[in-house]
Amino acid sequence: PKPHLPWLSRFFSMRPFPVRIEEELFDVADGYRPMIAIGKPGTRGAASGGVAYRTYLDDSAWQDYVLDKIQRAERIVMVLQTTKGVLWEFDRILDQGALGKTLIFFDPTLKNAPDWGDIRRMVVPALQAAGVVLEDFCFESRPIAFFVHEGALINIVNANWTATSYRTAFSTYLATSPERGTKPTAADKT
Repeated sequence: PKPHLPWLSRFFSMRPFPVRIEEELFDVADGYRPMIAIGKPGTRGAASGGVAYRTYLDDSAWQDYVLDKIQRAERIVMVLQTTKGVLWEFDRILDQGALGKTLIFFDPTLKNAPDWGDIRRMVVPALQAAGVVLEDFCFESRPIAFFVHEGALINIVNANWTATSYRTAFSTYLATSPERGTKPTAADKT
């Protein structure tokens, strides 16, 4: 997905436009940790703007690969969309107790789209079922991302949803310690 890039940043950037979230995250993670990704199942070749180490698998093999990576990864970053594959990955992150080591971005196209309601109606009950938020939880605004830290759901809100917003959210997430399979108590939930 492509976040908005402010005009002044466009002027000073050496990159071709539009930038992709993956490029922004790579700039932050470069030298810190390797970034790996899976290409769209059933396709071959480089993704436009792809800078992560990317593996391309057949439709029959990608789910086992992703499940292994969810279990073994120190950190996970996903861009939440309403596609079947991404929803399957989101469910596996919850099932495997990996939410505490996952930063979940909302697709930048959801900023003003009617799809925001669809994704919210999917995410909130899943977070409630996972015991991360209380039954009356709702996103007070449209966050660009969220993660769980010390038992609390951390919403990252920025009204601009720019490339810089995604970089800053990722940097903030990397500055926290990942949690492994911890579930907050009712007093800790937001």
